Amino acid sequence: MRSDQDEPDDAMSRFDWFRDRLRPPWDCVASSWVPTGFDAYARILHPVRDENGQPLIRWADVSRWSGVALEPSVQWHHVALPAVTPSVEPPWNGHGPRVGSLSRSDTVELVRRLDPWTSGGCSFGVWEGYGSDLTVDGPIFEDVPRRSDEMTVLELPWRSYAMFDGPVTGATCFMTSRFQSPNLWWSEDRSWFIASEIDLPWTYVAGPRRLIDELLADSEIEALESSPDERLDLTLPEWLEDRVRGAVDDVIESGSTSIEFALGTASVTLMPLGRKNSVLFVRSDRRSGWGGTNIPVTDQGDTALRREIKDAVLRAILGLVE
Repeated sequence: MRSDQDEPDDAMSRFDWFRDRLRPPWDCVASSWVPTGFDAYARILHPVRDENGQPLIRWADVSRWSGVALEPSVQWHHVALPAVTPSVEPPWNGHGPRVGSLSRSDTVELVRRLDPWTSGGCSFGVWEGYGSDLTVDGPIFEDVPRRSDEMTVLELPWRSYAMFDGPVTGATCFMTSRFQSPNLWWSEDRSWFIASEIDLPWTYVAGPRRLIDELLADSEIEALESSPDERLDLTLPEWLEDRVRGAVDDVIESGSTSIEFALGTASVTLMPLGRKNSVLFVRSDRRSGWGGTNIPVTDQGDTALRREIKDAVLRAILGLVE
């Protein structure tokens, strides 16, 4: 089964056919990672793996807990940070969705859905930053992708990818310290394209309208309708924007702030270090543990200082759900 995409032009570079259809990363939209020109788009939401060994937890499970709807433009912290603390315990205990990779089960299901739409082999791009941690293997020899060429690297303005060739089932054969789905993969006939950007907790799929409709209706995969113009900027609900502004004012006026959420406490302290320098102590305390960092502050101008404090407050808040 083939899409309505144009037939491949053998004279065209293996990568140029989509490279020219990507917007620059600083545009911060979906088509910075997945090419324009396909009939339809979806994003598959990466599930949460509970640290207690429970089954994968979907965003819909967290949405039911928090009471925040899964709108098309939803981001993880929208559903994981409710304005009002729910009366029941959260459905997961641990970190948020994994970034940069589908789960193995979602990859297997996606491969099953892609197979009827795939004519010929596939290309797989894996971020070079995984280095020697990356291995490629599988129980069926014919499924295992082969390195295109040791010198074949897809260079994009923001990432470099080692390239592999193989059947669509080869998407299940990549490992780092754990399962790793390809960061970029597409069919030889260019009927679909998939991107798992290493910093995002979801994966984009572009392809024929019927394929995307199948994914949106698939009960084994949690997918939302998307578009090439979908923004990737961090967005906050109005109530959280208000709390962040109040927290910044607290740090400016008293030197510290502490904000309570359903999942824990986010705190920031501004500590002077001599006449010109200061440091921001950032801490996120949650049920499963705590995390934190220190951020040097060298520009004491009011505008720059407020901006750095706001970034620190956001880091502390997001540290509760990441």
